[in-house]
Amino acid sequence: MRFIRIGLHVLSGLWMLHRAKKVGDLETKRDGIMSWSARMLAILGVERKLVTDLPTEPSLIVANHLSWLDILVLGSFIPVRFLSKDEIRGWPIIGRLAHGAQTLFIKRGDRSSAEKAITEIEEVLRSEEFVVVFPEGTSTHGPMPSRFKGRLIEAARRAGVAVCPVAIYYSGPGKEFAPYAGDDELGLHMKRLVTAPPICAYVSVGDLISSDQMTILIAREAQSRVEDMLQQLMIK
Repeated sequence: MRFIRIGLHVLSGLWMLHRAKKVGDLETKRDGIMSWSARMLAILGVERKLVTDLPTEPSLIVANHLSWLDILVLGSFIPVRFLSKDEIRGWPIIGRLAHGAQTLFIKRGDRSSAEKAITEIEEVLRSEEFVVVFPEGTSTHGPMPSRFKGRLIEAARRAGVAVCPVAIYYSGPGKEFAPYAGDDELGLHMKRLVTAPPICAYVSVGDLISSDQMTILIAREAQSRVEDMLQQLMIK
């Protein structure tokens, strides 16, 4: 029954994005994406809790990356655009959802693609929108992140906006079902997820970091702050 609800909700998302594009109402589209993301989490049985205030000024959000759920969690709290691996563009249905939500794409390991992504992120940041990047470059089983890479943070330097560190932590009886990393397959992961015990996604937002310094230093500071926030979330 829950799989049917998921399927119907995915179709409703495609229809919502189609209508928003046709009408050209960006504000309605952003609100629709946030509501859709929150509803999908509810269907999946994932509760969400924001433990700090959201950023109030456009910034480059850098977060640890545990699962595709991270996108729904962050996207349910704040109107953002994500940077995702290029393979997702070609995925059935999911690729269409990502494209409709104006996701930015990058080919991993491709220097020219990385430079293009930096330019695109810079343009979006200059238009006073939020962009989320996962500087680990891939999802992990956590709870602590692997090394944050600084290359994509260059977009914040060029746009002259701050970097906002964000920590995501999954708790509850079903927390071990949340991570999606390594050789996991999406279909099997979702099947395990919908039969899992309750899961709660905690989101903590750190103080903004000035982009007026070397990107490697920004990456180190952002990772340090994310790790500190995760330590606090782990005791909840």
